[in-house]
Amino acid sequence: MKPLTRGASLVVVLLLTSAGTASAQAQQATTGLAFHQAVTGSTGLVDPSRFERLERPDQGTEVYVSRTAALVIKPEEITSVVITREPVYADTASVTESIRRQQGWPGQQQPIRIVDYYYKTTIHVGLRAAERLHKFTAGNVGQRVDLRFNGTRLAVPMIHEPIASGQIPIGLSGWTHAQIEQVFAVLKPRMTWQTGER
Repeated sequence: MKPLTRGASLVVVLLLTSAGTASAQAQQATTGLAFHQAVTGSTGLVDPSRFERLERPDQGTEVYVSRTAALVIKPEEITSVVITREPVYADTASVTESIRRQQGWPGQQQPIRIVDYYYKTTIHVGLRAAERLHKFTAGNVGQRVDLRFNGTRLAVPMIHEPIASGQIPIGLSGWTHAQIEQVFAVLKPRMTWQTGER
């Protein structure tokens, strides 16, 4: 059974699957947080002048990413970046028990089995950027996006619902503290680690 994360079942509005820290080499790097549209399909159906094939050995489907960002949030529009350390649960019962305890719901305590941890970053954006983000996500529910910061791929999530809060949660499974510091170096004065590490 695949380990579960609590964030996948709570208020995290994007189901974010890590695509590693591979840089988007074939595309011109955009400064800021860029949302590139991603589509699935066969090579013959996707225009190579507009899309590039995303190498994802962990996935069974081919994903093609737009060479041009559909939405860009500039670094100066990002108000803060909060990094937390989140558990990966061994099973659904552990996720349910974790939620029950956090919500203060009654019931007999059950064991919570944690198999690993991952970093999650929540990017907070200003009002104007939040309005653009909400409009973009509302118009793309059910679609995948290739999410990058300064050209580095963060994740290839599916948009499950519009983001109205101006807060973008991103799971960085497999990333190290040093990798996160390096990728978000230009935002260091606005970065907060809530992991007990710094």
